[in-house]
Amino acid sequence: MNRPPVASDLGAYPSPHLAVDIVLFTIEDRDLKVLTIERSSEPFAGCQVLPGDFVHPGEDLDATARRVLAEKAGLADLTVEQLYTFSAPDRDPRGWVVSTAYLALVAYERLYAAAGEIDGLRLPQITADADGDAVQLEDVGEPVRTGFDHGAIIHTALVRLRGKLEWSSLPFDLLPERFTLLELQNVHETILGRALNKPHFRKKWHGKMLPDGSHLEATGEFTSGRPHRPAEFYQLKAVQ
Repeated sequence: MNRPPVASDLGAYPSPHLAVDIVLFTIEDRDLKVLTIERSSEPFAGCQVLPGDFVHPGEDLDATARRVLAEKAGLADLTVEQLYTFSAPDRDPRGWVVSTAYLALVAYERLYAAAGEIDGLRLPQITADADGDAVQLEDVGEPVRTGFDHGAIIHTALVRLRGKLEWSSLPFDLLPERFTLLELQNVHETILGRALNKPHFRKKWHGKMLPDGSHLEATGEFTSGRPHRPAEFYQLKAVQ
């Protein structure tokens, strides 16, 4: 089919640089952490920033997000979803850069195995109140300075993640394939920044089905070698 001629010249319009930034959350020892990289050059030299890159010719945004995770964190085939597009004209002092942020989650063991030997990566701990209004990053007990608007991006990602706990399977990416109900509750409490009622939590998840049809399924296998009563392992069962 012949297309009609293009009436406008796009060269007459200013073009921003397009970038992607990744908010990659993990949990280590019941601490919510985010993957960052220390910048070695200006602007914001010495600050922690999210892994990201400019969109390459021929790439769409999703492809850029997958490439960034593979190149900068050693992670391939990780579920990512668009978070928000940050477009303030002054967000990058080098010029007009529009960044689409992506949210991804990964179990700590998988992240460590993939990225543990990559120089420059850090895992600052996120501290936030239960309402999510005050979000800070700490590394070895010291406040972390973030570059660009990446602090705001991390805050936006945390709010989104908290909102997805009740209806999305995404938070299960923080767990191993088999997990106990206590481990699932610990993930929820770590993300929310508050304790949950144990009986109510267990009752809510027994028989609960997520919008995509997935649900918890008992495996019939139990923990062993732990200092408390054996607990049954569960897995997230997808609809066939």
